[in-house]
Amino acid sequence: MIPMPKMTVLMAVYNGERYLKECMDSVISQTFKDFEFLIIDDGSTDSTSSIIRSYSDNRIRVIRNAVNLSQVASLNIGLDHAQGEYIARIDADDAMLPDRLKIQIDFLKKRKDLALCGSYGEAIDERGGHIANTKLPVRNEEIAATALFGGFVTIHSAFMFRKKSVADIGKYNEVFSFAEDYKLVMDLLLSGYRVNNIPKVLVRYRFHDDRIGIRDSKPQIARAVVALRDFLQMFTGSFSKEDKDLLFNLLMNAESLKKSYWDKPPARDELKRILGLSGQMLSGMSAYFKFGVKERYFAYRVFYNRLLNFAYQALFIEKSSSVELYKQCLKNFLFIMNRPKLYAYPAAFSFCGRKNR
Repeated sequence: MIPMPKMTVLMAVYNGERYLKECMDSVISQTFKDFEFLIIDDGSTDSTSSIIRSYSDNRIRVIRNAVNLSQVASLNIGLDHAQGEYIARIDADDAMLPDRLKIQIDFLKKRKDLALCGSYGEAIDERGGHIANTKLPVRNEEIAATALFGGFVTIHSAFMFRKKSVADIGKYNEVFSFAEDYKLVMDLLLSGYRVNNIPKVLVRYRFHDDRIGIRDSKPQIARAVVALRDFLQMFTGSFSKEDKDLLFNLLMNAESLKKSYWDKPPARDELKRILGLSGQMLSGMSAYFKFGVKERYFAYRVFYNRLLNFAYQALFIEKSSSVELYKQCLKNFLFIMNRPKLYAYPAAFSFCGRKNR
């Protein structure tokens, strides 16, 4: 009897000829060897199939869809056929660093409490040139707090998860095509599973004109917004629709640091109301996830640091009502102790009064 592989590397590809060989080479050359490489060819019409056939590695297994379905549908087909206990994702235009699989499987074996782990990533351009290294929230509670803003919490090509955990929540939600990775993380969290990111760059993810996140950015954003509202609903269920909309508007603007929010800001009393709602939401989230004291601390720190940076950019706008938000953040966390140059001067400048320009 042939033993089952410990891991399945899962890739769905549609007309991926441009970067496919680079991706496949990065998988085949991994230092961890006990895996099957399951490729779902989603009805490609270019040379994708011939590139895959050019490899003789017996770990490669291919399922070809008769017609193009979608990435999320193809990934669920892959999960149905995957033999590994662990699933490592990779997109056909991205690449793994050589130790990626070994580092992640060792991490998950040690952390039995985790359903999924991701990692930092290196953003690259069409030619593979370095753009930037992407740092992400690491702890489960930091990921949950960042998710409140609809923030970037994971890289799909860096996912490694326990197959059983994802099967238990119904696999990828196909209604959320283009945002299925974000929705998967939200569903895992809300189902009581824990998620971490390893603070190391383990994948290279590519920006190019035909990348799903660029080509289909509008439907991706729209579905991510729905996923975020579903997530927030669990902690704001008792809020009125008006209160939910006020809070959601603040969170979305804070995530993108939109200065235009302060052009016609909420009145001072309304902003105080929104801040009260934020506190209730945080308390609800902490209770829902049963955060301990340390977890609660890290979640609150992430949340108020994001709001503090949002308030900071508006402090020098004349008659800015961001001062209320600024004071509330400092009241909850004394960031001023750790970052005096960034926060002490604007605080003094705001509270002591300013001359009209």
